[in-house]
Amino acid sequence: MKIFVLKNIFYFIYHLKHYLIIVLLLSLNYKSFSQNYLPKDYDCNSDTCVVSHLIDNYRSLAHQNPDSAISTLKYCLKVSRKNNNIIGEINSLRLFADAYSLLSRYDTALFVLEEASRLALKANDLKSMARIYNLRGNIFLDKGSFNSSLRCYNRALEISDRINFEDGIVKAYANLGVTNYLVGNYDKAIDFYNLAIPRLETRQDSNTLAIVNSNLATFYQLVGDYDMAIDVCKKSLSYLKETDNLGKSTAYVNLGRNYSELFNYKRAIEYYKIALELSIENGNVRNMITCYNNIGISYVSMGQFNKGVTNLDKGLKMAEKHGMDSDVAQLKFFLAKAYLDNGEISQATSLAEESSRIADSLKIMELMFNNYMLLADLYEQLNDFQLCNEVLKKHIEINQEVQDEYYHHELSVMEAKYKVDIKEQHIKMLVQDSLYKQQVVSSQEKELKWKKAETNYLILGGLLLFLGTLLITYFLLQYKKVNKYIVAQKEKVELQKKTIEIKNRDITDSIKYAERIQKTILPAKYKLREYLPDSFVLYKPKDFVAGDFYWLEKNDSSVMFAVADCTGHGVPGAIVSVVCHNALNRSVRQYGLTAPNQILDMTKSIVVDEFSKNEDVRDGMDIALCALSGNKLHFSGANNPLWLVRKGVLTAYKPDKQPVGKYEINNPFTNHEIELQKNDMIYIFSDGFSDQFGGEKGKKYMAGKFKKLLISISELAPQKQRMALEKEFNEWKGNQEQIDDVCVIGFRR
Repeated sequence: MKIFVLKNIFYFIYHLKHYLIIVLLLSLNYKSFSQNYLPKDYDCNSDTCVVSHLIDNYRSLAHQNPDSAISTLKYCLKVSRKNNNIIGEINSLRLFADAYSLLSRYDTALFVLEEASRLALKANDLKSMARIYNLRGNIFLDKGSFNSSLRCYNRALEISDRINFEDGIVKAYANLGVTNYLVGNYDKAIDFYNLAIPRLETRQDSNTLAIVNSNLATFYQLVGDYDMAIDVCKKSLSYLKETDNLGKSTAYVNLGRNYSELFNYKRAIEYYKIALELSIENGNVRNMITCYNNIGISYVSMGQFNKGVTNLDKGLKMAEKHGMDSDVAQLKFFLAKAYLDNGEISQATSLAEESSRIADSLKIMELMFNNYMLLADLYEQLNDFQLCNEVLKKHIEINQEVQDEYYHHELSVMEAKYKVDIKEQHIKMLVQDSLYKQQVVSSQEKELKWKKAETNYLILGGLLLFLGTLLITYFLLQYKKVNKYIVAQKEKVELQKKTIEIKNRDITDSIKYAERIQKTILPAKYKLREYLPDSFVLYKPKDFVAGDFYWLEKNDSSVMFAVADCTGHGVPGAIVSVVCHNALNRSVRQYGLTAPNQILDMTKSIVVDEFSKNEDVRDGMDIALCALSGNKLHFSGANNPLWLVRKGVLTAYKPDKQPVGKYEINNPFTNHEIELQKNDMIYIFSDGFSDQFGGEKGKKYMAGKFKKLLISISELAPQKQRMALEKEFNEWKGNQEQIDDVCVIGFRR
């Protein structure tokens, strides 16, 4: 009984807060607002006219200063109630809800909207009901309740269709396009955009056009067409008024994302900061959180840990303050990754566990999937194998659901692809249905004529038969035309299919030829045996051509050899590998360099110069480079280390944390001098072996396991080591796809 009473008390207190808001809004002093907000340039003879003008100008004021907009709406609400203007009262309350949603006070906005809805139903004001449902959908969308927002938008469309309310129809189409995009129904999203955009352009609704184009830009980012995404973002900005800070901040966020995807983090941060300033001026918490999140991730990606964590923390505190649980989960995940990269395992584990708990409760599938994998890595580093095993089981269980979402996306794309065929079949069905209905009509007419006058049966029957024959002939001809069109379309598709097959064959032949060309840049086997007699090379490209390559060069004083991992794999990786291979040869042959660190400095300069024609190209390579002279080995690395195994103990020589290519940080490469002893085993390699997924649990091989493997086989002859490595790789990979090129060189002193 006590619990029941307490629940009722809490329920009363919770709703009392919102009732007090309504009462406060309705009991404002009229005089205090009439002087400040009564416009002098309106040609009005009544308070109702003034209220109408103020409500029409609400949008431009709200996008500049939501607090000023709220003050204006208080005046409108007071005047409307004084003059029994129920339409003005409904619109004032509806726009109150909109202003509160801009300030991220979603619960208050929904409560005020309920009062507006009650008054609209009482007045049977269906236009206001359509607007209220569209706004309620927007609020649910901001809160992340996609199903609720879809229900509201569909209800708005239903009401607007019933009363032929064009503004409600257009807004519902645009909102349904945005929401379907966010839940992954891309085909439906594009359909709704195509319905909305022509109407918006006719109505010159620049604000909604900007929102739709901004979302189209996100779609182009999804499919990797960043140039088109940038153009659409700029088009979105052109629609916006100079004072529309909210719309401009959204467009600048999208521009920043484009450059983040192109790894141009410095330029991305510039756009994110512009968006942040606009969002702070406007007081839009949603965009502020997004900006802090994106700025933080960009700084972390640039290696600036402190700046990155500071911005992520700001976004997290703001999301926690406003009860945005999905944003809290995302921000804690990115913070956990940043702390892990910085080696702070305990802090990373705590944040990842909190993020996982929230994601599990909200059923955010992709975040759940990513958290489980992150926690598995953390628990493994903490040697807590029981917890590691538990989260890996969850990772495997949810993997199917994530794949189902992927298949749903693929089906959506296929639906769009074959929409033309579906429409053709629909035309065929309509023709058949029309023939059947015509026959029914003819039969009914004949029966009616028979009952009216038996004597005229033959004349009327003949006439009806003649008309029926003409109609059937007409529809048969139409059917043949449609069928001919369908056959022509099928022949066109078959021709396109043959053309694609020919092009695929030509592409495959070209790639195979490229494979032969790439093999010519690799060192000949006899040179390996001559210069490094007690050695092996394991080389397994992912595709016909590869981004990994190994390199060998000899001069009078030393033997130089390297393993390089260029950006990408397949054809793009192979093209980059040719540029990087030539740069290495020039550094040694043209400039006469022998010290590995000097070679890498010169190679980096050449590679950056080669790619400098396009500022967005950031290709290059990671490499481990050695120079052997007698018992002295000189080593320099770009992100790739050198491992030395001596009497069963592995010593790792760390590389410089920068690639051979364009990068934000440019320091000279470090040279390591190693005094070798007899039977020392030297290993250099790319990351393809340790990054391969496989085993019983489908996880990465990892560097720690790779170290143990090399120590265990280090006493074998080099060629037997190569066979052992290849056997281990194939057994670990199993039926999984090889995810990257693999290259390992082993050398015994």
